[in-house]
Amino acid sequence: MFWIVKKELLMRLRYKMLTINLYLYPFFLIAPYVLVSEYYQMEGNVLINMILWVWLCQLLFGISDGISELRIEGTFMNILMSPCGFIGYLFYKYFFHIIDCSIITIVTASLSAIFLDIRVANLFLFLAACILFSISLFSFSLLFAGLVLKYKKVRSLNYFLQQVFGFLSGYTNNVYRFPTYIRFFSFLIPLTYSIVFFNQTTTNNMIFIILIALTIIYFLLGIAFLKKELHDLRKRGDVEQW
Repeated sequence: MFWIVKKELLMRLRYKMLTINLYLYPFFLIAPYVLVSEYYQMEGNVLINMILWVWLCQLLFGISDGISELRIEGTFMNILMSPCGFIGYLFYKYFFHIIDCSIITIVTASLSAIFLDIRVANLFLFLAACILFSISLFSFSLLFAGLVLKYKKVRSLNYFLQQVFGFLSGYTNNVYRFPTYIRFFSFLIPLTYSIVFFNQTTTNNMIFIILIALTIIYFLLGIAFLKKELHDLRKRGDVEQW
């Protein structure tokens, strides 16, 4: 795990402009939403919600796009043959993305405090909660990774799906204001539970119970789906084809 994380960090240091873009872009993406929400006195909630949404985007699409890049570069087979295996590699990527997302969270919260005068209360406690909630997002990303292996064109919908998942999760609107049939899909997305937790005034233990159950279900389905697709890829002999 150490060497995979080290390799990714060295890539960040090598391509400095891309790294700066990665860490600064979320603030400028989020800022307009936060400023508009000031009119409704919801700027603090929207800032937190949008940061949580950035975690979803980085984990879900960082891992799936990583699969596509590996196959395009022709290094996918090397990882399949490595001691850690492909699924193990995804776990190591998850740890690296935690580092990425933590830096993004600190940078975004700091810039919001400096330029927007909007602060995240107990930033490091919030960061710890984000890391804890990211476990469910990672389980969700495993299932999506299986879809990318099976349907290559799914990655083309990345940016569209980012907005759909964010909208359904209620990153700018209370999810309970949605019609019942939309709320059903909203609560299939782990991000929804994170947002509801941070926005609620009282603690509801049922949120944690459902989220834990959903995390386990997505994890098991994701692992099973990945193993099946990896087996089918080997059987067809098109592991390195794109």
